[in-house]
Amino acid sequence: MQTFIEKWCHYVSSQHARSLRAILPRFLLLSTSLSIAACHDRQEATPSEPKLKTAVQAVTVGPNCAAAGDPTLGVDIGYSCSGALAAATFTRALCACGTIQDSNSLFTDGFDSTKGGPTGGLGGDVGANTGVYWSTTSSIGGTLWTPGNVTSSNPSTVRGDLRLGGALSGSGTFTINGNAYVVNTLPTFAKVLGKTNKVTSVAKPCNCSTLIPIATITAAHKTTNNDNASISLSPTALVGNNPAQLDLPCGNYYLS
Repeated sequence: MQTFIEKWCHYVSSQHARSLRAILPRFLLLSTSLSIAACHDRQEATPSEPKLKTAVQAVTVGPNCAAAGDPTLGVDIGYSCSGALAAATFTRALCACGTIQDSNSLFTDGFDSTKGGPTGGLGGDVGANTGVYWSTTSSIGGTLWTPGNVTSSNPSTVRGDLRLGGALSGSGTFTINGNAYVVNTLPTFAKVLGKTNKVTSVAKPCNCSTLIPIATITAAHKTTNNDNASISLSPTALVGNNPAQLDLPCGNYYLS
Protein backbone atom coordinates (compact mmCIF):
# COMPACT_ATOMS: atom_id res chain seq x y z
CA MET A 1 0.00 0.00 0.00
CA GLN A 2 1.35 3.41 -0.93
CA THR A 3 0.52 6.31 1.31
CA PHE A 4 0.82 10.03 0.88
CA ILE A 5 0.86 12.04 4.07
CA GLU A 6 -0.13 15.69 4.09
CA LYS A 7 0.27 17.35 7.43
CA TRP A 8 -2.11 20.30 7.36
CA CYS A 9 -0.98 23.43 9.18
CA HIS A 10 -4.31 24.23 10.81
CA TYR A 11 -6.15 23.69 13.99
CA VAL A 12 -8.65 20.92 13.36
CA SER A 13 -12.02 20.90 15.08
CA SER A 14 -13.21 17.65 16.63
CA GLN A 15 -15.88 17.20 14.02
CA HIS A 16 -13.17 17.27 11.33
CA ALA A 17 -10.86 15.09 13.38
CA ARG A 18 -13.48 12.48 14.08
CA SER A 19 -14.44 12.45 10.41
CA LEU A 20 -10.85 11.75 9.50
CA ARG A 21 -10.69 8.81 11.86
CA ALA A 22 -13.98 7.44 10.54
CA ILE A 23 -13.44 7.89 6.81
CA LEU A 24 -9.74 7.87 5.93
CA PRO A 25 -9.05 4.23 6.88
CA ARG A 26 -11.09 3.32 3.80
CA PHE A 27 -8.66 5.21 1.55
CA LEU A 28 -4.96 4.86 0.85
CA LEU A 29 -4.32 8.09 2.70
CA LEU A 30 -2.92 8.74 6.11
CA SER A 31 -3.27 12.23 7.49
CA THR A 32 -1.46 13.69 10.45
CA SER A 33 -3.67 16.75 10.47
CA LEU A 34 -4.79 16.06 14.03
CA SER A 35 -1.61 17.57 15.41
CA ILE A 36 -1.98 21.16 16.53
CA ALA A 37 -0.16 23.58 14.24
CA ALA A 38 -1.40 26.89 12.87
CA CYS A 39 0.07 28.53 9.80
CA HIS A 40 -2.88 30.90 9.44
CA ASP A 41 -6.43 31.18 10.68
CA ARG A 42 -9.52 29.81 8.95
CA GLN A 43 -13.20 30.35 9.58
CA GLU A 44 -15.07 27.06 9.81
CA ALA A 45 -18.75 26.34 9.25
CA THR A 46 -20.96 26.22 12.29
CA PRO A 47 -21.80 22.65 13.41
CA SER A 48 -25.43 22.85 12.31
CA GLU A 49 -25.03 24.81 9.08
CA PRO A 50 -27.80 23.49 6.79
CA LYS A 51 -26.11 24.27 3.47
CA LEU A 52 -23.64 21.79 2.04
CA LYS A 53 -20.29 23.00 0.76
CA THR A 54 -18.29 21.79 -2.20
CA ALA A 55 -14.52 21.66 -2.31
CA VAL A 56 -14.32 24.69 -4.59
CA GLN A 57 -16.65 26.74 -2.35
CA ALA A 58 -14.44 26.01 0.64
CA VAL A 59 -11.40 27.72 -0.84
CA THR A 60 -10.78 31.00 0.94
CA VAL A 61 -9.46 34.07 -0.83
CA GLY A 62 -7.22 35.18 2.04
CA PRO A 63 -3.78 33.81 2.98
CA ASN A 64 -1.56 32.18 0.40
CA CYS A 65 -1.72 28.45 1.02
CA ALA A 66 1.53 27.85 -0.89
CA ALA A 67 3.54 30.27 1.26
CA ALA A 68 3.04 30.08 5.03
CA GLY A 69 -0.10 28.00 4.91
CA ASP A 70 -1.24 24.52 3.92
CA PRO A 71 0.79 22.10 1.81
CA THR A 72 -0.43 21.96 -1.77
CA LEU A 73 -2.09 18.86 -3.17
CA GLY A 74 0.28 18.60 -6.13
CA VAL A 75 -2.53 18.08 -8.64
CA ASP A 76 -5.06 20.33 -10.34
CA ILE A 77 -8.49 19.17 -9.19
CA GLY A 78 -10.19 22.56 -8.99
CA TYR A 79 -8.33 23.64 -5.84
CA SER A 80 -4.77 23.17 -4.66
CA CYS A 81 -4.77 23.82 -0.92
CA SER A 82 -5.04 20.81 1.40
CA GLY A 83 -6.86 22.89 4.01
CA ALA A 84 -9.60 23.62 1.48
CA LEU A 85 -9.88 19.90 0.75
CA ALA A 86 -10.28 19.16 4.47
CA ALA A 87 -12.80 21.94 5.02
CA ALA A 88 -14.94 20.72 2.12
CA THR A 89 -14.71 17.00 2.86
CA PHE A 90 -14.77 16.66 6.64
CA THR A 91 -17.69 18.89 7.57
CA ARG A 92 -19.12 16.48 10.16
CA ALA A 93 -17.88 14.12 12.81
CA LEU A 94 -19.30 11.23 10.80
CA CYS A 95 -20.97 11.19 7.39
CA ALA A 96 -22.04 7.99 5.61
CA CYS A 97 -23.10 7.49 2.02
CA GLY A 98 -25.31 4.64 3.23
CA THR A 99 -26.65 3.72 6.67
CA ILE A 100 -24.82 4.13 9.98
CA GLN A 101 -25.31 0.90 11.95
CA ASP A 102 -23.75 1.05 15.40
CA SER A 103 -24.03 -2.01 17.64
CA ASN A 104 -22.83 0.04 20.59
CA SER A 105 -23.00 3.68 21.69
CA LEU A 106 -22.34 6.60 19.36
CA PHE A 107 -20.89 9.73 20.97
CA THR A 108 -19.61 12.92 19.33
CA ASP A 109 -18.65 16.30 20.73
CA GLY A 110 -16.76 19.44 19.75
CA PHE A 111 -13.92 21.56 21.05
CA ASP A 112 -11.71 24.50 20.14
CA SER A 113 -8.26 22.98 19.65
CA THR A 114 -6.63 26.38 20.14
CA LYS A 115 -7.64 26.11 23.80
CA GLY A 116 -6.72 22.50 24.50
CA GLY A 117 -8.10 19.00 24.11
CA PRO A 118 -11.67 17.67 24.01
CA THR A 119 -13.97 18.99 26.71
CA GLY A 120 -17.27 17.42 25.74
CA GLY A 121 -18.51 20.65 24.18
CA LEU A 122 -21.13 21.18 21.52
CA GLY A 123 -20.33 20.14 17.97
CA GLY A 124 -19.74 16.98 15.98
CA ASP A 125 -22.64 16.55 13.54
CA VAL A 126 -23.60 13.10 12.30
CA GLY A 127 -25.15 12.52 8.89
CA ALA A 128 -26.17 9.50 6.83
CA ASN A 129 -27.72 9.44 3.38
CA THR A 130 -30.03 6.48 4.05
CA GLY A 131 -30.49 6.09 7.82
CA VAL A 132 -29.02 5.80 11.32
CA TYR A 133 -29.25 2.96 13.86
CA TRP A 134 -27.68 2.48 17.30
CA SER A 135 -28.47 -0.08 19.97
CA THR A 136 -27.39 1.58 23.23
CA THR A 137 -27.53 5.03 24.81
CA SER A 138 -25.89 7.61 22.53
CA SER A 139 -25.20 11.34 22.43
CA ILE A 140 -24.72 13.41 19.29
CA GLY A 141 -22.90 16.64 20.12
CA GLY A 142 -24.27 18.49 17.10
CA THR A 143 -27.00 17.93 14.52
CA LEU A 144 -28.28 14.49 13.48
CA TRP A 145 -29.23 14.60 9.79
CA THR A 146 -30.69 11.91 7.52
CA PRO A 147 -33.46 11.69 4.90
CA GLY A 148 -34.03 8.12 6.07
CA ASN A 149 -35.07 6.52 9.37
CA VAL A 150 -33.47 6.75 12.80
CA THR A 151 -33.65 3.84 15.26
CA SER A 152 -32.60 4.45 18.86
CA SER A 153 -33.00 1.46 21.16
CA ASN A 154 -32.17 3.30 24.41
CA PRO A 155 -32.49 6.81 25.86
CA SER A 156 -30.37 9.13 23.72
CA THR A 157 -29.72 12.81 23.13
CA VAL A 158 -29.13 15.02 20.10
CA ARG A 159 -27.54 18.18 21.47
CA GLY A 160 -28.08 20.12 18.26
CA ASP A 161 -30.95 19.91 15.74
CA LEU A 162 -32.67 16.89 14.23
CA ARG A 163 -33.23 16.82 10.47
CA LEU A 164 -35.22 13.69 9.73
CA GLY A 165 -36.89 12.65 6.50
CA GLY A 166 -38.06 9.24 7.66
CA ALA A 167 -39.44 7.83 10.90
CA LEU A 168 -38.01 7.76 14.42
CA SER A 169 -38.42 4.42 16.14
CA GLY A 170 -37.03 2.64 19.20
CA SER A 171 -37.45 2.92 22.95
CA GLY A 172 -36.41 5.26 25.72
CA THR A 173 -36.61 9.05 25.70
CA PHE A 174 -35.09 10.63 22.60
CA THR A 175 -34.18 14.20 23.50
CA ILE A 176 -33.45 16.90 20.92
CA ASN A 177 -31.94 19.95 22.61
CA GLY A 178 -32.33 22.12 19.53
CA ASN A 179 -35.04 22.25 16.86
CA ALA A 180 -36.53 19.35 14.91
CA TYR A 181 -37.09 19.52 11.16
CA VAL A 182 -39.16 16.46 10.33
CA VAL A 183 -41.32 15.11 7.51
CA ASN A 184 -43.32 12.78 9.76
CA THR A 185 -44.83 13.25 13.21
CA LEU A 186 -42.41 12.31 15.96
CA PRO A 187 -43.39 9.53 18.40
CA THR A 188 -44.34 10.33 21.99
CA PHE A 189 -40.95 9.26 23.36
CA ALA A 190 -39.29 12.12 21.44
CA LYS A 191 -38.73 15.28 23.49
CA VAL A 192 -37.94 18.45 21.53
CA LEU A 193 -36.63 21.29 23.69
CA GLY A 194 -36.69 23.73 20.79
CA LYS A 195 -39.32 24.02 18.05
CA THR A 196 -40.70 21.23 15.88
CA ASN A 197 -40.93 22.22 12.20
CA LYS A 198 -42.71 20.17 9.53
CA VAL A 199 -40.83 20.04 6.22
CA THR A 200 -41.65 18.37 2.92
CA SER A 201 -38.28 16.66 2.55
CA VAL A 202 -34.78 16.39 4.00
CA ALA A 203 -31.76 16.52 1.70
CA LYS A 204 -28.89 14.05 1.83
CA PRO A 205 -26.18 15.45 4.12
CA CYS A 206 -23.18 13.69 2.58
CA ASN A 207 -21.73 14.52 -0.82
CA CYS A 208 -20.81 11.14 -2.27
CA SER A 209 -20.83 12.09 -5.96
CA THR A 210 -17.41 13.74 -6.09
CA LEU A 211 -14.79 11.50 -4.52
CA ILE A 212 -11.30 12.66 -3.57
CA PRO A 213 -8.78 11.32 -6.17
CA ILE A 214 -6.57 9.67 -3.56
CA ALA A 215 -4.52 7.62 -6.02
CA THR A 216 -3.82 10.66 -8.19
CA ILE A 217 -2.72 12.81 -5.25
CA THR A 218 -0.49 10.02 -3.94
CA ALA A 219 1.14 9.44 -7.33
CA ALA A 220 1.86 13.16 -7.68
CA HIS A 221 4.13 13.01 -4.61
CA LYS A 222 5.75 9.63 -5.19
CA THR A 223 9.15 10.74 -6.47
CA THR A 224 10.74 14.08 -5.56
CA ASN A 225 7.62 16.18 -5.09
CA ASN A 226 7.60 15.72 -1.31
CA ASP A 227 9.46 16.84 1.81
CA ASN A 228 10.97 13.46 2.77
CA ALA A 229 14.55 14.61 2.18
CA SER A 230 14.18 17.62 4.48
CA ILE A 231 13.77 15.33 7.50
CA SER A 232 15.68 12.30 6.14
CA LEU A 233 12.49 10.24 5.98
CA SER A 234 12.66 6.97 4.06
CA PRO A 235 9.56 5.97 2.05
CA THR A 236 9.81 2.56 3.80
CA ALA A 237 9.82 4.02 7.34
CA LEU A 238 6.48 2.44 8.24
CA VAL A 239 6.96 -0.91 6.53
CA GLY A 240 6.31 -3.86 8.84
CA ASN A 241 3.74 -4.99 11.36
CA ASN A 242 5.00 -2.91 14.29
CA PRO A 243 5.99 0.53 13.01
CA ALA A 244 7.29 3.12 15.48
CA GLN A 245 5.55 6.39 16.21
CA LEU A 246 6.27 8.96 13.52
CA ASP A 247 6.03 12.67 14.41
CA LEU A 248 6.10 14.94 11.37
CA PRO A 249 6.49 18.69 10.88
CA CYS A 250 4.18 20.53 8.50
CA GLY A 251 4.68 19.37 4.92
CA ASN A 252 4.12 16.64 2.30
CA TYR A 253 5.47 13.13 2.91
CA TYR A 254 5.39 9.92 0.89
CA LEU A 255 5.46 6.40 2.38
CA SER A 256 5.30 3.10 0.53
